[in-house]
Amino acid sequence: PKYATAFDIPKMIVVMAWPKLAKLLGITFLDKKMTEFFMNIVRTTMQNRRLASLSKAGSTATKINFRKTGTKRNDIIDLFMDELEKDHSSSVFSEEELELGFVATAILFFFAGFDTTSTTLSVVVHALVHHPHIQERLRKEIEEVIGDSEEVTADHLKELKYIENIIFESMRKYFSFGKISSSLENLFIHNV
Repeated sequence: PKYATAFDIPKMIVVMAWPKLAKLLGITFLDKKMTEFFMNIVRTTMQNRRLASLSKAGSTATKINFRKTGTKRNDIIDLFMDELEKDHSSSVFSEEELELGFVATAILFFFAGFDTTSTTLSVVVHALVHHPHIQERLRKEIEEVIGDSEEVTADHLKELKYIENIIFESMRKYFSFGKISSSLENLFIHNV
């Protein structure tokens, strides 16, 4: 696997500070293979959901109003596709530029979701390692709720209340975002 190099930080600075220069020099934020990989995923998903041309009436194809997969999931891809299907003749962006923007947004959502999920799991595991009695209580709850089931269902997850409490408490205790340490010692408010 390819890991970060010493050139990655200066490259990121150039891309962020001087995007036109970066474009001129061919410097990109993400690796080309990785970008193509994500673009392929999003484009393939969008292709699978596009309106299908099923029957031909004379020489013109008649579009029917359902997607190849047969379902509309009401997710971010469906929102992108709905936007692409609108008339963009007066738009500043071409359809290709809009699609590229949607792919970029999907990549952003992937990394944002991955980072927050992995960070949260790390914090929860850290908390459980340092509090084995809580880990044991959690294990018992999981055994009671899920038991010998081969699959974990949404109903199972709804019943696991203790794990939800552990996640919230771990986030409260170990994440310092938004906490401001200040001393209120000798604070006087005059003329109040």
